[in-house]
Amino acid sequence: MRIRLNEQEETGAEHVEAVEADGQAFAELGQHVATVLATAREAAEKIEGDALQLAERLLAEAREKAAEIEAETAQKRSAAFAAAEDVRTRADAYAEKKQEEADEATAEAIARAERQARERTRAAEERQQELDANVERTEERLRKLVARLREVADRLDALVGPDALDQALQREAVTQVAPPAREA
Repeated sequence: MRIRLNEQEETGAEHVEAVEADGQAFAELGQHVATVLATAREAAEKIEGDALQLAERLLAEAREKAAEIEAETAQKRSAAFAAAEDVRTRADAYAEKKQEEADEATAEAIARAERQARERTRAAEERQQELDANVERTEERLRKLVARLREVADRLDALVGPDALDQALQREAVTQVAPPAREA
């Protein structure tokens, strides 16, 4: 600290005393500043140490939290993969079941169609056999009828004679061409 003197007292001993007083004040001030700086340095070092400890603790907590999140994510990923595999397995089983059902339905439809085709073929063959048998019976009856008609014609020829048929046909032709005569 500096003491201000009056203009009259500026000379001499008083001035020396003031300078000595100022030197001691400066020394005390320097000592006080050194103490404050030392205290500030200690406080700064303590704050820095505390900050480093806090930073290390926060970093450790962050790493721990990150590890937990990573583990949880890995677990969820594994669960998702397992669920996807389960869904895929169930879908494959469902598709296989539906394919088997479709194959069975197709096989049943084919079997039913083949059975119906066989039944219709058998029915057609039976009908054809019946028709063939009817045709054979009809042909046999016609052969017998033709044979009997020839027998009858031969008997008529023997009874009437061969010329009698010609004469009867001529008379009939004449009557059909000329109208019959009227009686008066």
